[in-house]
Amino acid sequence: MTTNRTILFGLTTKQGANWREKVAELSELKITELALFLGGLKASERSDFFKALEASPVTSIPCVHLSDDFTPAEADYCISKYKTKFFTCHADAAGYAVLDKLPKHHSLIYLENPEDPKLLSNFSLATLSTHQVTGLCIDLSHAASTEKTNKTKYKELLAMAGKLPITVNHISGVRSHTIWKFIQRAKSHHEIVSLTEFDYLKSLPKEFFGKYLCIELDNTFLEQHEVKQYLELIIE
Repeated sequence: MTTNRTILFGLTTKQGANWREKVAELSELKITELALFLGGLKASERSDFFKALEASPVTSIPCVHLSDDFTPAEADYCISKYKTKFFTCHADAAGYAVLDKLPKHHSLIYLENPEDPKLLSNFSLATLSTHQVTGLCIDLSHAASTEKTNKTKYKELLAMAGKLPITVNHISGVRSHTIWKFIQRAKSHHEIVSLTEFDYLKSLPKEFFGKYLCIELDNTFLEQHEVKQYLELIIE
């Protein structure tokens, strides 16, 4: 793998998932560095979550995907406690509201390219300029899906990648599913069943890849270990 890129395990917190099991697994596998996805945790839950995380081996969280109600104090905590360098959020109304709510950290927040057609229609350089967005977090699975379903928006994404800094990536699986009779469509998935669900990465342009590649999967960390090894082979 190229020396200027780091592939990070991802701790996701989707609603209904048992995050305590994932935190316990961190200790079992002695994982010290990861990316954090907080979208599934309410404000009332995050205090207990971070308290449990402090008892784990984790000392570094370079990238944190924000929840919609994330506070400036929590951002400061991540930076001081875990040396967080970048935050990411969705390119939707809630994401833009997060930008407005965290002016002190605005320069550290990168907008994630959407997959949803409605959000994608409003995802443009003009929109990002209006909100003074610092840079992009290219979700590589979203990019691959867009390439198959909306060529125009995919070309726009390529143009955006040439004009805005890309330091962070999210990586999920891409799996085909039937949308009508025999018509197949590739879609991003956060729980993979085969390593081949990452083969789409081989055809993506190098302009999409940043320094930190964050695995966004609900799979266990033991399974993510295999994923990480496979990604290192592909990205090399």
